[in-house]
Amino acid sequence: MKTPSQPRAIYYIVAIQIWEYFSFYGMRALLILYLTHQLGFDDSHAISLFSAYASLVYVTPHSRRLACRPPARQSHGGHCRRAVDDARPRRAGR
Repeated sequence: MKTPSQPRAIYYIVAIQIWEYFSFYGMRALLILYLTHQLGFDDSHAISLFSAYASLVYVTPHSRRLACRPPARQSHGGHCRRAVDDARPRRAGR
């Protein structure tokens, strides 16, 4: 009886994920060292630049979603209003 194995693509996905983490955290470590040793920034300025870099890395995937959303949906309570709009019965022809 043959034992089931994982699809070959799983190994590629895991390898890509590991490489992504390695490059992200490696960039974080090297950026602080580069800013302090090569460019001569003091520690507080290097940490503030690093914080800006890290926040942009986390925010940029969400900025596209916010920029592409119609303005009427951006107000507070938009999720609730969307659920109410979707729950309303529609008239024929609309």
